Amino acid sequence: MPGDEKVFTRKAQYHYGWDWGPRFVTSGIWKKVSLQFWNKAHITNVKCNQLSAEKGELQFVTEIQSTVQGKFQLRINDKTKVINLKKGINRIVIPYTIENPKLWWPNGLGSPHLYPFQINLLQNTVSLSKKELRIGLRTIELIQEKDEMGKSFYFKVNGEPVFMKGANYIPPDSFLPRATDSVYKSIVKKAKNANMNMLRVWGGGVYADDAFYNECDENGILVWQDFMFACAMYPGNDDYVNNVKNEVIDNVNRLQNHPSIALWCGNNEIDEGWHNWGWQKQYKYSAQDSAKIWNDYQKLFHQLIPKTLDSLFSKDKNRYWPSSPSIGWGKKESLTQGDSHYWGVWWGKEPFDVYEKKVGRFMSEYGFQGMPALETLQSVVKKKI
Repeated sequence: MPGDEKVFTRKAQYHYGWDWGPRFVTSGIWKKVSLQFWNKAHITNVKCNQLSAEKGELQFVTEIQSTVQGKFQLRINDKTKVINLKKGINRIVIPYTIENPKLWWPNGLGSPHLYPFQINLLQNTVSLSKKELRIGLRTIELIQEKDEMGKSFYFKVNGEPVFMKGANYIPPDSFLPRATDSVYKSIVKKAKNANMNMLRVWGGGVYADDAFYNECDENGILVWQDFMFACAMYPGNDDYVNNVKNEVIDNVNRLQNHPSIALWCGNNEIDEGWHNWGWQKQYKYSAQDSAKIWNDYQKLFHQLIPKTLDSLFSKDKNRYWPSSPSIGWGKKESLTQGDSHYWGVWWGKEPFDVYEKKVGRFMSEYGFQGMPALETLQSVVKKKI
């Protein structure tokens, strides 16, 4: 399959080599592992629905797993509700209103105000389980409307159209355990200081650490979040698809309350790759082969992932884009609708002034080859620089 062996493993795709990095196919447990014990009941997930950001009207949906049946208390900051739990999974919905609410704004448009919340499960004043969240009140809309040029593609935040200035974020190291929280903080801080307001978490890496998203929340940096699929075609058998479904649920549950999350995107450059890169000829696919692979693609990115998102969000809040870009950069339509990855400069050997002529509706990726670090040059060049 296009992508070869990397597509059969749910690990960082860039570990198999990319145009910007070497091939280091690591293996093993690379994050902290712990055993967690609990008595009677514990909180497994909390989702904060923003019913009205302007009015500060929230709805906390708390999922609690219990081994007993009985009376408990669920406290959200200063508000406590008596609840009755049954054995198994319980879903408790509690409304909450913030008085005189302040909105969360992207960098350059206002303050990214955050409200801290502690969700505490108690029984007879004894705390059994806690979760902490920081909520930013905001609305985000993806606007796609037909116009004289084609079809728009831009975001409104709190009702205001926002011109996105940003970059693509890739993993900061070939060996991820070496990247500490300070690295992620530095990346986001540099983006803010460069007057950026959005970072795209690129689909060939990993879902970033909590420290990254926390910093984006604090600094008003919106996040275009790819799911981790890139430049390849993936299996469509039931075991693989079900594994992907659990991956989506796990990561969306972890990230959904971050005000910085602006968009969920299915993959990086797969739709373009299938239609523009000659994979069918390269792999000598029959018509039947091609139909099977494309049907499996649609099963993952046009059915499974959006349906899973719909089950986790109300549909009006599910901002999903199947593939970035939506149309290949060599086609005229790529500049009149959807998002665009323009690689005419550098890869296409065009001059820099082409950027003034080739302007897309939303440039979600472009770039050119950069110089290596000075210490790298010094290690291979005889004359001292």
